[in-house]
Amino acid sequence: MIRSTLLAFLIVIAITVVLTVPALAERPELYGLVLIIDPGHGGVDPGASGYFANNGSEVKVVEDEYVYDVALRLRRMAKKYGAIVIMTTRDKKQTVPYAGSQTEVIPPDKNEVFTLSGRKVHSGRNRYLSQRTDIANQALLKYPKHRVVYISIHFDSSGNSELTGVHLIGPNTGKPAIVSLLEEEFRKERRLRTLNGAEYHPFQRNGSVRNLFILKGSNNAVDQRVLIELGNFKNPADVWRIRDYRVRENYAQIVLRALIKLNGVVNLAACQ
Repeated sequence: MIRSTLLAFLIVIAITVVLTVPALAERPELYGLVLIIDPGHGGVDPGASGYFANNGSEVKVVEDEYVYDVALRLRRMAKKYGAIVIMTTRDKKQTVPYAGSQTEVIPPDKNEVFTLSGRKVHSGRNRYLSQRTDIANQALLKYPKHRVVYISIHFDSSGNSELTGVHLIGPNTGKPAIVSLLEEEFRKERRLRTLNGAEYHPFQRNGSVRNLFILKGSNNAVDQRVLIELGNFKNPADVWRIRDYRVRENYAQIVLRALIKLNGVVNLAACQ
């Protein structure tokens, strides 16, 4: 009787293992990851801007519309791969990436509002920026067993027009694994920042740049946090690239690859 009971128990265990292992194998690559996407500026704050020549006139390109478009593309991809995605700002009139061609300019608007309060985004002042970091801190509390990543997307306006390409800004101490992985993936695509053809400080610590509110550990408790500057509005080539929807799609794909690699890392402490 004991042997029969034991045999039955072992059979149940075996069936459970057989049914469970395939289910685990089928989990999407970003299962268990919470991605907070912070599109820079928005609403009454258009951010930086650049100009390009078109049929004898100059056309203005504003930061917030383009980084929001990249954010929407990243959101679509990350959700497809199983991540929980939270945006710090939203535009009810623009819920999918801009469908225009690379020769068109995304029309500026003031529709973006903070996700938490539903109020229009304002420039400067920490009391507005804190709504971005509040979402990050709330995510840590709501998803204690998940891996939380905070990515803020911007487009720089450097005084040196020779600076071109993507650079990353991270916390003052340490170098989060997501920063290293993003650096690796952007380098593969030859999109990291260069000066006169040579790679130029693709990663900078927060304090050495502008001491950005959203990256300070006292404001944002998420360990895996980074701000991405996708280019330089003073550089004509960068202005042209950001207008191309195919490039914006590629930016999102690069970030996605870094996130997938990050989510495959068991012990992040060993990578920092």
